[in-house]
Amino acid sequence: LLAGAGIMTFVVGFAFKDIGENFLSGILLAFKSPFGVNDLIETESIVGYVSEVNLSDTIIKTLDGKDVFIPNSQIVKNPLINYTVDGYLRYDFVVGIDYDCDIDKAILIIENTLKGFDEILTSKTPVVIVHELMPSTINIKAFYWIDTFSSKSKSYHNTIRSKIITQVLKNLVAEKFYLPGDILEIKNHNQNNFLVSK
Repeated sequence: LLAGAGIMTFVVGFAFKDIGENFLSGILLAFKSPFGVNDLIETESIVGYVSEVNLSDTIIKTLDGKDVFIPNSQIVKNPLINYTVDGYLRYDFVVGIDYDCDIDKAILIIENTLKGFDEILTSKTPVVIVHELMPSTINIKAFYWIDTFSSKSKSYHNTIRSKIITQVLKNLVAEKFYLPGDILEIKNHNQNNFLVSK
């Protein structure tokens, strides 16, 4: 009987270990408050908006609409990124231009385009840089900031991003900038080498 009782105590204690750990973690999160409902957070490669915070778990609505129930103990034990704690969220995009294009002029066009959007924060100046040299393009990367307090909707942010990229492309094309696709080189040992546009 004593042996059976000891085994039962061990099994029950082991079964309730995670429950107790999650409960205590929930209390810790309630006092520390590293995030709130509707905040955009990332933990263990899961990115989404906090929809509910309970004593045992936190429910996150991912950007593709999934509801993820994360035990609070995992949130406490792992690094946590809160993208909306200060109301600012940074976005970026890449544009590839031809090697014969005027890089400085392209950067200036993109910078002026970004300044023309009221949704982009002026307190955090947009940055446009040469990002990398690819086989057929010079990739220029643009960074800008959005005020998440005005709207935390991901669709709102994506709509702004789409408008910005579209306008940047229109302005570059209007200034006769060539935006090439990838170029694939095919080697034919029986004939001269030739290029095929991909």
